[in-house]
Amino acid sequence: MTRAAVAEFPAARLAHAVLVTSTIASGTIASIDTSRAQTLPGVLLVMTYQNALRLPNGGKPALAPPAGRRLSLLQDNEVHYSNEPVAVVVADTLEHATDAAHQLRIVYQRNAATVDFAQAKPIEATSTVKPVAEKQKYSFHSFGAVFVEVHVDAELGTIRVPRVVAVYGVGRGRPGHSARRRYA
Repeated sequence: MTRAAVAEFPAARLAHAVLVTSTIASGTIASIDTSRAQTLPGVLLVMTYQNALRLPNGGKPALAPPAGRRLSLLQDNEVHYSNEPVAVVVADTLEHATDAAHQLRIVYQRNAATVDFAQAKPIEATSTVKPVAEKQKYSFHSFGAVFVEVHVDAELGTIRVPRVVAVYGVGRGRPGHSARRRYA
């Protein structure tokens, strides 16, 4: 018995997004040319750090995140890790979005690699690793699917997300804790 994939169900006014990720591990985006992608049929939006909405405080949270992390997605031209998202292409079909994503021309300025631990910037972190027997009682992975309704107004240049539906399978729970308490 063959089951249909989610993408095989027809849906009215559906948009598809494809992430474009960096091809370097550290550096900056020197230039990004989106002109060819924007002229392709079905393309609704090509979002980069140049036109993405600005996050409050530049993406820095009010509380200190672990290991100096910050939400930097499409906020500046810096590349912090390999395959970091540097653009998002939204189109009327997955094929149009994928084709347009391949048309982006990105030029990077690479940072020199630091391969000596003594020269590398230290990251302060504390370990919360439990003994192996204790770790096996709990789930350390999850699987999920997210469906998002997106309204794009090309005239105003706005995007609204009125509905997000998510389903997750998180494995075994902690003893004595109901699912309601875990996700409340």
